[in-house]
Order: sequence, then C-alpha cells, then structure tokens
Amino acid sequence: MIKTVKKTFFIVLLLIVNLVSLSNALEINLSFQKVEGQPYFIGQPEMNIDAEEFDTVILKIKSSRSGTARLFWATNFDPQFNDPKSITFFIDRSESFKEYVFNVKAQNPNWLGFVSQLLVFLEEGTEGIEIEPGKAIVGNLITNIISGWREFFAYETPQLRTVNFIYGPKINGRSVNLYIYWLVILISTALIFYEFFINKKVNWARVFKSIVVVCLFFWIVLDLRILLDQLKTAVSDWHIFAGKSLEEKRAATTLGDFYNFLRFASTNLPLGSAFYLIHPSYYYYKEKANYYLYPTYFDDKNFAQVLVYDPNHTQEKEVNDFLNKGYKVVATFKSGEYILKK
Repeated sequence: MIKTVKKTFFIVLLLIVNLVSLSNALEINLSFQKVEGQPYFIGQPEMNIDAEEFDTVILKIKSSRSGTARLFWATNFDPQFNDPKSITFFIDRSESFKEYVFNVKAQNPNWLGFVSQLLVFLEEGTEGIEIEPGKAIVGNLITNIISGWREFFAYETPQLRTVNFIYGPKINGRSVNLYIYWLVILISTALIFYEFFINKKVNWARVFKSIVVVCLFFWIVLDLRILLDQLKTAVSDWHIFAGKSLEEKRAATTLGDFYNFLRFASTNLPLGSAFYLIHPSYYYYKEKANYYLYPTYFDDKNFAQVLVYDPNHTQEKEVNDFLNKGYKVVATFKSGEYILKK
C-alpha cells in the first residue's frame, strides 16, 4: 500500500514538472526601452502576443528605490494605453534584477485578442530603474501561485480619482474574500464530518465555536494585511510631503509638470470659462484640470480655448486638426505645453 502511494506521488510530481517545463518552452521575449523625459519604459519592437495563449508576463526590474508602477498594454481591439488595460504593482528596492510574475489574464479581463505593445509606467519616474528583457509565457501552477502571492501582498497606493479609495487585496484577479469564504465553508464541513465520524455525534456547540474562531482568524489576518498597506502609505507620504509647501505637495501628487502647467493656464484663461484639453491617454488629466482650475471647467463641445499638454509630442494629429480649423498658439509654457485660441 505504501509503495503504491509513493509511486503515485512520484508520477504526479513528474507530470507537474513536465507540464511546467512544457509551458516554459513556449515563450515570447520582451525587451523594453526607456523613453527620455517620460516616466515609462516601452516595449521594443512592437509585439504580437496571443493573449489567449500567453496569459502570463514576467518582468525583470532593478530599482534603487521602492515605488508604485503600472503595466499597460495595447491590443488590436483597443490600440490605446488606458486605465482599464493595466495592472498596478509595487516595485521593491533591489540591488539585483528581481522577477515580477503576472497572471495577466486572471488579473484583468481586458487581456484579450492580440497584444501589440506593452508599457511599464513608473509613478515616480524612471530614474534609478532598469528593466531587463522579460517574457510572455503560458502560465502554469507555479507561476499562478507566485503571481497570486505577489498580488495578495502587492501594495497599491490610493488611486487619484475624483473619489479616492483603496482596493482590498486580491489573488489572481479575484477578491481574497472569495477564497476566505470557500475556506470557511470547507473547514466548517470538515469539522462537522470530524465530529460525526470520530465522536459518532455532532456537538453543534463545539462546532459553532470552532467556526467562530476560524472566522476571527481570517478576519485578523485580513485586517493585518490592510494595516500593512496603511503603514506603507504613511511612510510613503512622510517621504513625499514632509517639509513641503502646499504648492509643492500638489505638484508632487500630479504627474510630470502638469500642475505647473495648470498654474500657468489659470493666469491665461478667463475665470469661469470653458476649455478643451488635449493630453496623453494614461492619466487623470481632465479630473486634475477641473479640480485645480475651478470655476474654469472642461467642456468638449462649447469652448473657446484649447489647453495642449503634450510633452512627448504624441498628440500632434489632434493638435493639427485644431490648427487647420484656424486655432493659433496664444500662450506657451514650454515645448509641447501651450494654449490655442481661434
């Protein structure tokens, strides 16, 4: 009997090893290049990844500091980099290259079709960051466990939207609460069966007490996990904001020099007027502009001025459309950042 169990165990182990080796044999190499003057690395050259088959991405990053990053992708269905097609993750400070494993398909349902490009966006810029060639692979049990473990402990800073909130921890794209519910159900069922088969009678009072203890245990573990994020947020905020003026704090929480551009725009726009905004697609520019320029406001139909925030000159087609309609530059902040008026 023991020999049969051992033999079965080794056969199963051998099958797992073979499956992992087979999945690792199917991979696509991913290279990234730093874009000067911008807070991101972009894939080089353009890619053609079958998202259905290659569901896992492995990045190799070395960083002189810890911080938040985002993995964006463009597809044949939607060629733009945007928030729905992204994953937020935390980069650890490391002196050597560290692997970051993402089961992208499980973490984000928008990993579909053919992925044509990847972009790694660094919240605090690319200084001190290096990215070695990574790979897209067919995920396996080991990569799924690594990805789920990383995602559970991933630190995600509060998202800068009109309403700020902190997401709860997840495992492979699903709320950790789902796993806890199933664990509580399975443990409760096991306790009932244990009482019935061992003691020949179910002591319901003891079973209920045990279930309450199990629920309290998971509650405490989850609460400690969330408190860890709160502690990291407090430490991060101290390093970013301590000793700075209100204007410096606002600039620090706004991507690039967009806040300084808005201060420039506020002195050149009539108070309470409407404006249109041309901007890159990977940040909350409209929300920030509406907030800091109030009562001047964004309107995509009835506007007299056009704010152009295009530091990397990626929106020139839209800018040229306005120039062809008779709009002219009336005030310039710096290259790629100016105001148009008809």
